[in-house]
Amino acid sequence: MVVGHEYCGIVKELGSEVTGLKVGARVTGEGHITCGVCRNCRAGRRHLCRETVGVGVNRPGAFAEYLCLPAYNVFQLSSGVSDDVASFMDALGNATHTALSFDLVGEDVLITGAGPIGVMAAAICRHVGARHVVVTDINDFRLDLAMKCGATRAINVGQGDPTERIRSVMRELHMTEGFDIGLEMSGVPVAVHSMLDTLNVGARVALLGIPSKPFAINWDQVIFKGLEIKGIYGREMFETWYKMQSMLVGGLQDKVAPVITHRYSIDQYQAGFDAMLSGQAGKVGVCDFERFYFADTMSSECDLLQQAAPATAAKSHEQTTRMQNWMRRLVSELNAWHRSWQRTGKDRRRGQAVNAQFPAVSTNRFTVKAAGLVAFNEDVEALDCGHEFFNQIYQQFQEAQHEVIIMPFILRPRLRIFSSKPDRAPDTSLADLIREAVRRRVHVWILGWDNAASEKYLGLFQDHEFELLFESAGEGKQYLHLMLDTGRQLLASVFYLPHIKSYVFDRRVAFVGGIDFAENRHDTCTPKFAMRNWMQDLGNVIEGNDDLRVQDNLRLTVARLCVQIAMSQDISSPSCEDAMVKVRGRAAEQVAMIMVERWWTYCKSVGLARAQAMRPVSAILDSTLWNVKGALHDSLWKDEQCNQMPNTGILGKLQLSLRGGSSEERQIRIETPQIQSEFLDPNADKFVVLKRGKADEVDIVGLHALDAQVPEEIAISLDGIRVRIFNSPQTLHHDGATLTARWLPEGVAYEGGEQMCKVTLSGTNMWMGTATTVQDSYATFLSMIRNAKRFVFIENQYFSSDFPSSSPECQHAHDRKSAVLYSGATNRVAEVLLDRIKHAALLKENFSVAIIFPLGTEPGSFYPNLRGAYCFEQTVEDFWKAHALESDWRDYLSFFFLANAVRVEKQFGGPAAAFYGIFTHTKAMVVDDEISYLGSANINDRSLLGRDAEVGITTRGGSFPKQLRETLLKHHTGPGFGQIDAARLVPSLRALAEGNAEELRKTMGISFPQGSFKDSRGTRQLFGMEDLLNQTPTQEAELPYPRSRVVAGGGGTSHFDWFLLPNVSRPPHLRGLLFPWSRHIWGMPAVTQIAQIFSSEFNY
Repeated sequence: MVVGHEYCGIVKELGSEVTGLKVGARVTGEGHITCGVCRNCRAGRRHLCRETVGVGVNRPGAFAEYLCLPAYNVFQLSSGVSDDVASFMDALGNATHTALSFDLVGEDVLITGAGPIGVMAAAICRHVGARHVVVTDINDFRLDLAMKCGATRAINVGQGDPTERIRSVMRELHMTEGFDIGLEMSGVPVAVHSMLDTLNVGARVALLGIPSKPFAINWDQVIFKGLEIKGIYGREMFETWYKMQSMLVGGLQDKVAPVITHRYSIDQYQAGFDAMLSGQAGKVGVCDFERFYFADTMSSECDLLQQAAPATAAKSHEQTTRMQNWMRRLVSELNAWHRSWQRTGKDRRRGQAVNAQFPAVSTNRFTVKAAGLVAFNEDVEALDCGHEFFNQIYQQFQEAQHEVIIMPFILRPRLRIFSSKPDRAPDTSLADLIREAVRRRVHVWILGWDNAASEKYLGLFQDHEFELLFESAGEGKQYLHLMLDTGRQLLASVFYLPHIKSYVFDRRVAFVGGIDFAENRHDTCTPKFAMRNWMQDLGNVIEGNDDLRVQDNLRLTVARLCVQIAMSQDISSPSCEDAMVKVRGRAAEQVAMIMVERWWTYCKSVGLARAQAMRPVSAILDSTLWNVKGALHDSLWKDEQCNQMPNTGILGKLQLSLRGGSSEERQIRIETPQIQSEFLDPNADKFVVLKRGKADEVDIVGLHALDAQVPEEIAISLDGIRVRIFNSPQTLHHDGATLTARWLPEGVAYEGGEQMCKVTLSGTNMWMGTATTVQDSYATFLSMIRNAKRFVFIENQYFSSDFPSSSPECQHAHDRKSAVLYSGATNRVAEVLLDRIKHAALLKENFSVAIIFPLGTEPGSFYPNLRGAYCFEQTVEDFWKAHALESDWRDYLSFFFLANAVRVEKQFGGPAAAFYGIFTHTKAMVVDDEISYLGSANINDRSLLGRDAEVGITTRGGSFPKQLRETLLKHHTGPGFGQIDAARLVPSLRALAEGNAEELRKTMGISFPQGSFKDSRGTRQLFGMEDLLNQTPTQEAELPYPRSRVVAGGGGTSHFDWFLLPNVSRPPHLRGLLFPWSRHIWGMPAVTQIAQIFSSEFNY
């Protein structure tokens, strides 16, 4: 049986006789299928039909890709009902039917049982006008939910006499006659008894809870109190549904939304069941990330609700099958637990009993059973500047003995970005390092991407650079391996880009993050000399490299001026903030596997053939359209791409030992896991000879598709006897010999408690040798936020995400005529972040979210950051106002940016002070100092939904998450770092940032976060902005567009500029580089529908 009875979705197909519904309609459904001909059905009491068939109980349910349902049972949803709430309207209908059975206005209500339905019933009672709503249970977590959803009091009756506990609360509430309404939701005898004891004479009772077995009650109380008792089953069709939807649209939705406590991806369904069984959950949602649907103990993946008459068979799905198998096991285990619980009579608290067999599991754990690439106890280090990163790359090149792997997004091999000696200006290029490495017979593999539209679209010309690099290698050409993957469709990378920035040395050290081998990346971590080094480097780069297309003397003049300023001025801070993570050991091997798998899939599948076929077309386009040098010449390096293949990687280790027997040695056949990408030859089996009395650890090598999971078992054969080996030692007795074996997937043994690293990927199809869309980065971000307890620290180049908003200009109701600021993004990172903030605010938790992102956005991108952050900040502020919260919303959420102000001497226009923004390019997230992500993934659709290839390192446990956060903040806050308190992260960051803002206002007249500038002429906007289409300024400002974007440090800027104020008595004395951001700094232009379409499809 396909289970699942709570769902919502989209109508995919209609039966020939269906009327009143349309394909594409957003709907949910009544889960009780009735006969329509019995007395109750014909009388309009379908919820009492004797022939009721339950969806997911008696007929296939919603744990499927499609669900068939009679048209009569489909209920169309109002646009005012969110997807998450719509998906559990079945359960909410139970609560509605129960609560609305009696008039509640002004009444005192007792609810026994704080399961999700009981908690939602409390919200309904308060919504319709009950005076006091008291909820009882033995689970503190559920009782907290009840309070959050509007209960007057929530009582834990697990200690002491339940009746007396209730009466004590009645005295506190000055109730003298008992409860007028009783809603029994637990099915537990003691709960029913306590309710009967505390009800008023003439009270009315609705019974929804189902007892595990019959039990007796005191009928004297029923008779002599004149109680009215009503049994509740299902929902009244469809009166309950109409009332429920009307209440949701009328304000109930916000009151029941907190009942959703956990959300998981469809691949994390087991963690969802574990959370449910822990007793520490309300609604647990197993979600399809394309759209979110949630349910009580489980949820359908259903993003397509197939509606037909008559019904047809449901389409099966591989993930559905896995979920069904697990569900069968779950039901069996629950039945066994329940029988044991009834026998012993011990520990009636469900959470404790279940935890004995099903320990609670954090969704952001990484074990050897998890999909993806996992390593333990790794040496992990954060590098928070290009200067430090380039120095370490230089050193790794000197130490490399066998292999160097370079997977860049942008590659400028002739730029002088490395220093041959510490504290020396850059004097060495990547090409210099590569030539020296291949001279020492070190293999250098460079995996790039190119076709008729990709790098050309970005103004990059990798093929020409590769040709020059190949020619300069001289006799070392055989050790230089170059690939520009042109193996996709013609225009593929207009939409999909290789955003990877990963580098590996001898498969023992890897660097992953956001720094390219390109200009404007040579910032330093020491503020004293940062801008000096950066400007000197920029001058050298511009003057010394013809690939920047220097065409006039003006650029050379600017270059020399940069060097002069750098050598003579005390200018601090970088213009670009970026970071990398350095990993050693197994994690480094796994990063290398990205190149290995991609190279093999390119050369051994359709990639190479397609590239060869496209070469003439690409050459003509490069020469005529892009003016690439030498494009029509024969590229010798392209003929060498697949002449030599990289070594395959380690899939796992097999530990073997042989004792006894008459033979001195035995041959063992090992069946290598077949997890290579499609079209590749099978991984070859391995044969080993094992000597008696010896132990051996065998590396099992092969190709590994990056969306595949290394199996938990491996098969071996001894004398034709085949056995499966798992992660625990297995023993085989044969012919007097004893063979002991243990399989270690990924080559690691997890003993618990160690620091764990996961190579976190995103990408689509052939981008990384996968057959599916990989969204590890997305799932990781969501999981980290949902499980946050104290704080979420985000530093990212983008904040472009979708979330619900009541503001007409920000709403994501897909009405782009009115929602002029809706970014078009569909990822739900911001929604999950918003839910966590709301949850913390309502429960008065000490929780905060700090986001550092650029002050200036990139050109031509329709302002995704400004629109996303503008609406997010406004939505949080609106929530505070709507709930009349006394706390300051800025202590729960604050955006920050990096900037600097410096002294300028007379020869450069001074004495004066100058202000400039610092572009944030880092992609990092740290939660509670317990888990972190650092890599190449932005918070936008391109990175998270698989459009672009991304690589990151997620680290859980150990010291690294805290080290990463502190490393970033030390360099941002400088002497003010001592003020940062992790227990009050946002308030302490605000105090420091606002102190810098006040110092800037006093000395230069610049006010943040208002974004205004004041001088003798009055106060006006500092940064001007252009309209999205007609390129005209939308407001008067001190710095008109586009200069405003350059001064603000916007990405994609080819030159440096600052806002210089002469005759300033003293420059600001800042404590670091952190400033407060708000939506008032830039203001927002109206966005046309055309702009929204392009911002959604092409950019974000």
